[in-house]
Amino acid sequence: EGREVLNKYVALHAAQLLQEGQPIPALGVFTQYGTSENPANFNLYRRMCNDLFLAESFSSLTAYKTWSALRDVLAALVEKLPQNKEFYSLLQCAHLLSVRTSSAGHKQLFEIGVKSAVSLL
Repeated sequence: EGREVLNKYVALHAAQLLQEGQPIPALGVFTQYGTSENPANFNLYRRMCNDLFLAESFSSLTAYKTWSALRDVLAALVEKLPQNKEFYSLLQCAHLLSVRTSSAGHKQLFEIGVKSAVSLL
């Protein structure tokens, strides 16, 4: 029961942050407290992913920390919901974005960065 209460307040806090246009702090909440497989939270996860994917500032090459945190949150969710193809696809996108940003600026990894960027198409 304690975990259910925690999940409820995590979802409420993340929803408030998303309404305020703050997807990074919402991601931080899920990073710190974890995700719930409760279908009532699925729209929160979708909204957070969409807000992060659409944010122009995250197309920069310095966004590895954000993309890797999103990848980790989605990986934990997919582990709980292995049949959910939507969240698996979002996980793949977050992973490719983290690979792209982590390989940026390294001549030896340029080809990997390009391949991950093309894979996102």
